[in-house]
Amino acid sequence: MSQHHLQQEDISREEKQGNRPEKREKLLEYTKIILAILLFVFILSQTNSADFILLLNQVDLKWLLLYSIMFILSTALFTYRYWCLIKKSINFHQALNLVIIQNSIGNLVSSAAGIVSFVAILRGRYNIRITQSTSSLVIARFSDLLIILFALPIATWLSFSKIETVFFLILWLFLIILCIVLLFIALIIFRSRFIKLSWYLFSIIKVNHLNVVKKFMSILAEIINDLDVFLKMFKLLSLTSLAILLVSTFSLFATLRLFSLDLFFGYILFVVLVVQIIGMIPIHVFGGLGTIEITSIYLFGLFGLDEQVLIPMVIGSRIIFYIANLLVLLYIPLDMLINQKNRS
Repeated sequence: MSQHHLQQEDISREEKQGNRPEKREKLLEYTKIILAILLFVFILSQTNSADFILLLNQVDLKWLLLYSIMFILSTALFTYRYWCLIKKSINFHQALNLVIIQNSIGNLVSSAAGIVSFVAILRGRYNIRITQSTSSLVIARFSDLLIILFALPIATWLSFSKIETVFFLILWLFLIILCIVLLFIALIIFRSRFIKLSWYLFSIIKVNHLNVVKKFMSILAEIINDLDVFLKMFKLLSLTSLAILLVSTFSLFATLRLFSLDLFFGYILFVVLVVQIIGMIPIHVFGGLGTIEITSIYLFGLFGLDEQVLIPMVIGSRIIFYIANLLVLLYIPLDMLINQKNRS
């Protein structure tokens, strides 16, 4: 067999191997979409038009204003955090446009698509390294987890009499978050030694050649390079994550009051924390369609709210959530139009 023919076989073999991860990723995305639709259809099947109309008649529109303020404030907080994390390499106005695109795509399509858009825009439009933009997302998640680590025991204590049946599940979630935080602290303390140990462990289990492992290690290396900068911003990042948590809690409070439902603030905080934890797991699409509704119905059920009211409420809140994201997304073309007029 000729050398040219062997080279062609090697190339075709490499192409097939390269296509396998893409096929797996596509299959996983399709599975998520089908699961999300099935879950939401199941929720819809559990209600009827009479329950929905009855709930609509109880809507108190003044709470929609508070929801809108919290939504805008949340967008501003996310923008400020990422703007600081990328070292203010772009101006705040550009960062706002970027976060609106990321959040809207993440909430309307998938969180993975939102992350891809964030990284792609920073790299393509502003020439910011992919590792730098990705490390900023990782640091932001760490600060969120740190706040959750402290807030979850408080919310659990406030809600304990109602959540005894799921206490051990919450305990497991807490321990997993604690392990992640401790690993990150180990990265901060040991730095390059942590990287070397990680490479050694990956080589032992023979996964060090995988692209996902290489990308993960490059992100860790980037975090270490910028660690002193991130540590200086630790207080700012923690306060921003705390503010985002409080805004999310007030947003859910406004949603409940919008549909004339009343619940102890500690219970609402508990629901928000659990939903935030689930939101960090890359298992959902369309802004957590289906998974968030099922979780919310179950958790609110623990606090005594009736399914007959809950199901129309989560459907209504889903509609409001999508409308809010679409309206905010309209800011981008409007902003471009205003800029064009100013230039002319």
